[in-house]
Amino acid sequence: MAANGSDLRATLVTDASALAAGADAWWALLADSVSNRPTQSPLWLLTWWQVFGDSDGRRLATVRFHDGDRLVGLAPLCERTRWHRRVVPFRRLELLGTGESQTDEIASDYLGVIAARGYEEAVTRALVHELTSGLLAGADEIALATLETDLPLTGHLARALEAQGIARVYTPKDYELAAIMDDLTDLAANYRENRAKSLH
Repeated sequence: MAANGSDLRATLVTDASALAAGADAWWALLADSVSNRPTQSPLWLLTWWQVFGDSDGRRLATVRFHDGDRLVGLAPLCERTRWHRRVVPFRRLELLGTGESQTDEIASDYLGVIAARGYEEAVTRALVHELTSGLLAGADEIALATLETDLPLTGHLARALEAQGIARVYTPKDYELAAIMDDLTDLAANYRENRAKSLH
């Protein structure tokens, strides 16, 4: 199979020991990619998972992409259940290395999907397929904060997701603002309720 559009084989990894067992191929992929960043390495992300993986109900949901026996792409993701206004549950997919509480936040930079040089478009197509109708289908929210915007794969991924109807890109500041607005809404509702009681 070639990098110019042939199907890649996708494998979902849900066990940290299985992910760690493929560290050598991960390192080789990183060295062969445009985005060879320390924060995308097995050392960084597996250590992060050891610290934060068991908190907040996170579940590993990383996808490997192979062309034959060669690892040509890696989407280091996890999933967890979040709650809107503490009432409505929704399933969120997010990058490893993100989503910590503000008190524990490491603020890892330059995270994202990894692809071997020349495979950026093929990995993008394969990932979008898994997100929409494959191994990762069914997520209510896909949070890909801290993607490095200058990389070719990031542009491919943004356009491909937009073509699937995912037209809004949220940044960490959006989530912070959303949380603030939710808190203000709750405070206003509580104030109105207490005010109404005091008038009766």
